[in-house]
Amino acid sequence: MMNNIFSKNPESYALFRPVYPDNLFDYIYSLCRAFSAVLDCGTGSGQAAIRLSEKFENVFAIDKSIEQIANSSKKKNIFYQVSNAEKIDFSNNTFDLVTVAQALHWFDFKSFWPEVNRVLKPNGIFAAWGYDWFSIDSKIDNLINKKIINKLRPYWSIKNEILWQGYKNIGMPFREISTPEFMIEYEVSPFQIVSYMKTWSASIRYSEKHGFSEFDDLEQELVLAWGNKPKTIKMKLHTLFGENHDRH
Repeated sequence: MMNNIFSKNPESYALFRPVYPDNLFDYIYSLCRAFSAVLDCGTGSGQAAIRLSEKFENVFAIDKSIEQIANSSKKKNIFYQVSNAEKIDFSNNTFDLVTVAQALHWFDFKSFWPEVNRVLKPNGIFAAWGYDWFSIDSKIDNLINKKIINKLRPYWSIKNEILWQGYKNIGMPFREISTPEFMIEYEVSPFQIVSYMKTWSASIRYSEKHGFSEFDDLEQELVLAWGNKPKTIKMKLHTLFGENHDRH
């Protein structure tokens, strides 16, 4: 299950994590047969939940972290619960859709998949997604790699590889649905980039030994290298979608 490391800086997680693109949700909605109830697992600060609440009658969002739930985006039809995704406290055949945004790689799949299969309705949809490394431009990318990324390599969990490899061979029990490519793109400042990087699990582990001073130094160097024109961050999304097709 997801490590409690994300409980250490929930305010920054809510503020600086990337926003998912509109066309991702449009595609998910096109697959759904009903919009009564959706379960968002590993909801974190509720980024996906708040978007899902625009379409679904009821959004149930769970996360192991009390701190993340406390800093989540609130709305009348979103019902947050501190809970493990490997032991879902809902009845069988409850949800039209189960989603996992940027969290699937942290779960224990042997426990998680049977639970999703149990609570997802027949013909219900499972949708998981997560973003890969970001890119801005060659000059900025090289500076970030040199100053920070290379130093973080020993601090990444092996579970991050599951995401970076595109969720391959992780035992999803549903009929897989092919998806188009999705990309996160938005304008950023040096402050936003460094603040986002500080929310990474590897960065938090690194800071426990070395502090965040090198990140702050990087921000100052980025300001000097940035130039006067706005810059756009780009991140590819990895997806794993399925339909609970065989249950009746």
